[in-house]
Amino acid sequence: MGWSTRAAKPDRTRVVELCPGLLYPVGWDLTGAVESTPPILWSGRIEFNEQVGRYELRWLKVDAETGATVTGEVLRSIPVSQLIMQVVKPIDQKPMAGPYALTSELQARMREAGPVTETLQMVAWIYRVAFATGDSPTKRVATSFDIPRPTADRWVRTARDRGLLGDEPGPGKASV
Repeated sequence: MGWSTRAAKPDRTRVVELCPGLLYPVGWDLTGAVESTPPILWSGRIEFNEQVGRYELRWLKVDAETGATVTGEVLRSIPVSQLIMQVVKPIDQKPMAGPYALTSELQARMREAGPVTETLQMVAWIYRVAFATGDSPTKRVATSFDIPRPTADRWVRTARDRGLLGDEPGPGKASV
């Protein structure tokens, strides 16, 4: 049983600043469907939770049309984490203006320079956006710079040590 998002409308009246100068909408209103016969429609809202620093599904309404039934299987077919990443993640994949545009040339230059201030600022930005969108932050740093995971771990730790990211909350737990 598949699912699809029909519309994702950002709430442009309120924004959150993930990093200095990087503004995202606080939330999105969503509509979609579970692929069944007849289709089962759903709607919901994704909002940024400032206490934890990431987007979360705040509510979900599932509405069965005539002849359809909302079952546990239907509810389990709506993958919440994928839904959040599908809606929020495309924003950070678009070329950004200013200091947040990681072009292939800039990526190569920063990778060559190593963990200098400019590189660590980009590491912090990539980490925060990945964390906010439900992605693996350190893995995203590694793939963004095309560096091994242990190197990404060191760069993230260095960014944290220099005050560009919050305190380390414990093994396997990200923080911004």
